[in-house]
Amino acid sequence: EQLWFDQHIELFGSHTTCDGVTLYSLNKFDERNTLPTSVHPITNETHTIYLIFKKEKTMGECTQIFKIIFEQIKRELKMIKLDGKYFCKELAHSIPEQKLEVWPGYITSVGTFEG
Repeated sequence: EQLWFDQHIELFGSHTTCDGVTLYSLNKFDERNTLPTSVHPITNETHTIYLIFKKEKTMGECTQIFKIIFEQIKRELKMIKLDGKYFCKELAHSIPEQKLEVWPGYITSVGTFEG
């Protein structure tokens, strides 16, 4: 789906992401429905993207976008997901005496706080 959005960079802007349901963009869209058409790069099938403006979200309502951004960053860093936590195999430390390998890892949590 990102390939389809990339074909309309002038409409969506260069900083967009989609969680499969909601399109997040830094660009402000008109409050009318938009129907851009994209061509699949492999099959050459034509697809219409139905954009229905619902509302502009506040920062407090955008925790999902931050989760998506963190997921993309971890993928770019080639981190491995194990049991909901992310680890970096490339920075592993070996302890031969214990036959143990320690992988540094990260847990992220996104929330909003008032005040």
